[in-house]
Amino acid sequence: MNRLCNPSEYKSDWYDRIQSEMNYPDLFLRKKWEHVAISHILEQKEFLSPNKTGLGFGVGEEPLPDYFASKGCKILATDLDYADDRAKMWDNGQICKNIECLRKYKISNDEVFYNNVKFSCVDMKNLPDNLGEFDFTWSSSCFEHIGSLKDGLDFVTNQLKYLKSGGISIHTTELNLNSLPSCETHNGSLIYRNCSTYEKEPLCLYRKSDIELFRNNLNKSGYTFEPINYNIEKDDSMDNIIKLKIEGFVFTSLIFAIQKK
Repeated sequence: MNRLCNPSEYKSDWYDRIQSEMNYPDLFLRKKWEHVAISHILEQKEFLSPNKTGLGFGVGEEPLPDYFASKGCKILATDLDYADDRAKMWDNGQICKNIECLRKYKISNDEVFYNNVKFSCVDMKNLPDNLGEFDFTWSSSCFEHIGSLKDGLDFVTNQLKYLKSGGISIHTTELNLNSLPSCETHNGSLIYRNCSTYEKEPLCLYRKSDIELFRNNLNKSGYTFEPINYNIEKDDSMDNIIKLKIEGFVFTSLIFAIQKK
């Protein structure tokens, strides 16, 4: 469930089915994998059913609110206020200005969409207390863009307050593949070696050690954060899609789920 983006998944039956249901163009895109993979986990965990409630962060113009609504879920989609100066850099189809931005893929009909989807402006660095409780929450490659490495993980921790008991929170982010050899298990204990990473606004690349320390801390706090499969398949024909590079750091998408007991 918790894993890196790998090329074989693009060829799976479940991937093809869900991307078709989303009215997604048949293209190999890493962002599309994130949306499909988030949906697949929710489907497997039986959260995509009538009257389940979901809260999304940094939704931009992604298809997930509409897709979840088509399954009968009640969705609150959120994004940074477009009037905020920080939003201007995302004014390229990556910021949700109003609820109409979420109709791009026309997955559900108008009646289902407007009955099941609401939109609100939310700052991920200053989460309000009045959003309510939800069966699931999600974000797709957002929290690595809100500030420092710590800011992003603080967001993931803080938004868990919106989960109902038994609820699930699913997120994707960027993982620094250079960091994989820097964290290993020896005699049951994690050993970390120094490893640099990229941390300049508006992008942070998380290291395996950052994620593993975070996972261990949440498990100690009473949440369920299952082990992550860090296997990365080799496929030269897909490398330019799955892997990106900045200042010598190679990175790809990581998906993980946290469940509240």
